[in-house]
Amino acid sequence: MPTTLACEAMTDAAWRTAGVYPIPGDWPAISLRQPVELTVELPERGLRLIFQREGDEPAWFFPTLNALAKVLALPSNWDSYGGRSTDLRAFSGALHTLDRVMGKDTTVPTVVPTAEGGIQLEWHARGIDLEIEIPPTGPPYVYCQNRQNNTEWEGGLSTNLEQLRGVVSGLSLHR
Repeated sequence: MPTTLACEAMTDAAWRTAGVYPIPGDWPAISLRQPVELTVELPERGLRLIFQREGDEPAWFFPTLNALAKVLALPSNWDSYGGRSTDLRAFSGALHTLDRVMGKDTTVPTVVPTAEGGIQLEWHARGIDLEIEIPPTGPPYVYCQNRQNNTEWEGGLSTNLEQLRGVVSGLSLHR
């Protein structure tokens, strides 16, 4: 089932009125309700992201969403080299990409910020190195090296979608 994303932009005054303050430690603030709805609050960026999903949750969904939220919460210059904060378009693009390619039992990807404000999703398992870069603008780009069958390929997500789905299915937790 596809994930629905709603984004509410709030002013500092609205956050204070709502009683939402930065949470020390392992933030951003994440809350979960039934039916499956996840809220990620990023007061320093003036955002509240609300995710809704129907049906059974795949094992990768919440750990990956949590990692994506942490990357989204990074400030400008997060890498001390002028790295841009993660763009909401890259965040949304990452969710859309995951919905298109992930199976129910796919291994959780590593979520990495890019210096340009994008997100990179990575898997390095079972002899497969798979990287999907989601820039703030433009289409996602895929790189794959499969040492199991000695293949290597790269290109745009849309032109390699079926090939990518095949590689991702090879990253299943129960293979």
